[in-house]
Amino acid sequence: MRPILFEIPLPFGDAKLPIFSFGVMLLVSFIVGFWITSRMGKRIGIDPNAYFDVMLWLFIGGLIGARVTSMILEGGPGGWAHQALQFFKIWEGGMVFYGCIPGVLVAYFFVYRHLIKPKGMRTLQLADLAAPAIGLGLFFGRIGCLLNGCCYGDVALPDGMPAWRTLQFPGNSPPHHRMVQRGLQTAFGFILAEEFLPPQYLASDPRTVMLVEPGTAAALAGLKEGDRILAVDGQSTPKVRDVEQLLLTHPLHKPVQLTVLRAAGQTVELSFLQPPSLPLQPAQIYSSLDGLLLALLLFAFYPLRRREGDVMALLMLAHGVSRYHLEQLRSDNPEFWLGLTVSQWISLVLIVGGTVMLVALWKWGRPPGPVTPPSEKPAAPPA
Repeated sequence: MRPILFEIPLPFGDAKLPIFSFGVMLLVSFIVGFWITSRMGKRIGIDPNAYFDVMLWLFIGGLIGARVTSMILEGGPGGWAHQALQFFKIWEGGMVFYGCIPGVLVAYFFVYRHLIKPKGMRTLQLADLAAPAIGLGLFFGRIGCLLNGCCYGDVALPDGMPAWRTLQFPGNSPPHHRMVQRGLQTAFGFILAEEFLPPQYLASDPRTVMLVEPGTAAALAGLKEGDRILAVDGQSTPKVRDVEQLLLTHPLHKPVQLTVLRAAGQTVELSFLQPPSLPLQPAQIYSSLDGLLLALLLFAFYPLRRREGDVMALLMLAHGVSRYHLEQLRSDNPEFWLGLTVSQWISLVLIVGGTVMLVALWKWGRPPGPVTPPSEKPAAPPA
């Protein structure tokens, strides 16, 4: 997991410009997808410059749709003003792929009149070109999810999956927080005497450590039951919520520094790494490979298409099937209705829509052909 790929030093002070991995992968997916599909489009007479303008607007519309859909379905703390500011932080994740669909449709209505129709391009013709690029976008985008720590899988059963096929994310990462929320592991390798715990874990001072998980970095560093946490990373913690806040905001991959007071009145300094998440299903890797295989399938099918729109219909059908099953491995998407997630319901809609589209194209579709600019279209015969 590496949310920030690298930082660029700025000329003033110690400030640095972070380059986020998720944003980089989105940019790479657009560049690679456009470069390949524009060459394919050039063979049927599509102007690369016009094609770039169309794809850029659709790409922006898709990003906005994916972000807005995430904010609606997943929500977040704060009011609308706070959410509006969070909208631009795409590097933190919060992108629902299927949200691209309404975003692209809105952008399409804008570019059709101003770019597509004046250049003599056809909607299904462009859809067939864009379909393989969408597969490539999934391939690169899910790599960005892996680096960012979002779209993670569920817990991998130790007796059903070897360790080398699982992923563990660092402490304080979204997957780690999710496992803690579900009660599957401790947050930091120990438990404090908070009020909501059973009576055997209560103490006069809620900053008191009541349980240390054996084998964790905290236990190996020497943390003991009865220790009272006085400071975290050098910052005083007069209340238990101060301890929790400092631990929850502790930087990834860095040891946490604790100052504890023992029953004998001895003050001890401890340093240890927060425990990683439990071994999880590598859902991001599966989804990335799914996107790559999907792109290869669509590239291979493109010259074999019999009607304009066949490639897009195949994308809808194939991705709907694969996404439906991949959703069963994820832990970040809650059930929506009848035991299925929102993405699974959309996958079913895509499967039905892709099937109907293939049948309709088979009966009424137009054979593939080159672009015919409006100025070159044959005039209607005189009445």
